[in-house]
Amino acid sequence: FSYQDNYCVYVAYNNQKEIQVVKSKTDDFYIAWVDEKYGPAATKIHIQKTNRWGATQWYQEGILTCTSVGKQYSPKLSITNDGVVVAWVDHRDIYHTKANLYAQKISPDGELLWDDRGVMIGQFLDEYNAFDMDVNPEGNVFLVWDDWRFGDVKQSFFQELEPGSNKLYQINGYTLDISKNQQLNPQIACFANGKTFAVWAEKEPVTGKCKIVLLKLD
Repeated sequence: FSYQDNYCVYVAYNNQKEIQVVKSKTDDFYIAWVDEKYGPAATKIHIQKTNRWGATQWYQEGILTCTSVGKQYSPKLSITNDGVVVAWVDHRDIYHTKANLYAQKISPDGELLWDDRGVMIGQFLDEYNAFDMDVNPEGNVFLVWDDWRFGDVKQSFFQELEPGSNKLYQINGYTLDISKNQQLNPQIACFANGKTFAVWAEKEPVTGKCKIVLLKLD
């Protein structure tokens, strides 16, 4: 490699952090980051597309993933057949102590394909909740996360969205396991054969030890 080949994707005052990157099927790159130029209490998520040589393809600042007030952070990216999906933790409601999980789809041309404010996936999150995302061959988006909706027991949930953002399950997601055990750090994987699996750590209430649980979702 050569240091002379470096490209600056974006530079602004304050910090840009929590970077995520995925490669498209046409060898372009989508890069998302949390931008603090609006202030630490009002961080926003920007996304930029570059070609295979590193040249940016959209506006200098990239695309703002949602137009809502408040704080957005912890982005994740997944490639779809018609663009890229970005999901994030969202704290737009200053009167609500818990954050929400939102997602947005962006076309290869930089157009927001879902609601300008993003699509809410689930509620009851906090600053330390884990989530993951993947896309199946049909373009449906699968998300999994853990939250505190049942009080002091953290449990894991999933949601599936069609390419147009229609949710296939109840508004706040569907539980991965009906047990009352702690369910932590869920992960999701969609395969080319159409099968989708979720995996998480489950804490036994008596021994306090964790086991790994795998579930086929389709």
